[in-house]
Order: sequence, then C-alpha cells, then structure tokens
Amino acid sequence: MSYRRGPVPTLICDDDPRLRLLYRQEFEWAGVEVVEASDGDQCIEVARRERPDLIVLDLAMPKRSGLSVLPELRRCFPETPVLVVTAHAAVEVLSRSRELGATACYSKPGFLARIPEVVERYRLLGEAAAGAGRPGVSSTLLGDAAAS
Repeated sequence: MSYRRGPVPTLICDDDPRLRLLYRQEFEWAGVEVVEASDGDQCIEVARRERPDLIVLDLAMPKRSGLSVLPELRRCFPETPVLVVTAHAAVEVLSRSRELGATACYSKPGFLARIPEVVERYRLLGEAAAGAGRPGVSSTLLGDAAAS
C-alpha cells in the first residue's frame, strides 16, 4: 500500500466561486490544504486525482448535482468524510443526503462559522485513526451536524 507524503487536501465542491473562496480562506487559515471543484463532474475528477481526506459537497451544482455525485464518492472513497453543505436544508433533502452516505449535513449560512470546529474534529480523529493503524477517518466519528 502506498501512502501519500505531505498534506492531504480538503476538497471543496461548490459552483459559487465566492463561497469556495470563503471556505478556502477559512480552511487555509486553520492550516488545511484545499483543492476545489466547481461542478459534480469536476468533483469526481479532482477527488480521484487528489484523494482528499475530507470532501465538502454542495448539492445544487451544474452538470451533476451533489446528490448524484454522492453515491460515486462513497463507492470510491468509503472512509472519506463527505460533508454536505446546502442552501436547501429541507428535511427531505437532508434525509436523502444521509441515505446516500453523507457524513454530516450543514446549511450554507451556518457552515462557514463551523469550519474551525470541523477542522479540529478532523485533526483529532485523523491522529486517532493513524494511531490505530487505520488510514483515513471513520465517517461515524465526525458525528452528525444538524443543519444550522
């Protein structure tokens, strides 16, 4: 098995360039490397190339929605936490996201403020997983996030 050297990025997948910039700045301020995708197809392409340790996924995007991308992400990266971030925090949408394998769901207005908390959980869990000899982070360890 080959292990990656250096920092492993967080993939931010959102069609809004302003939000990607805000998320990028917050993650980088917390010391996390970031790669970006602007639609569902690009999300799959970048995830396969970069093999991120965390994926932040918008649901409403051009070409392929986050809901259509989520099952493929789960198949390719079963241990990688996928955080769904959406402006459409209806119970049905959030339930469907969880059914398709989302680790947690956040509303867009509340997610930016929660990035430091997400990074801290991710770092602590990443160290615990590495110490237990398991690459990656178990999706159940990040916990559920109620839509804020």
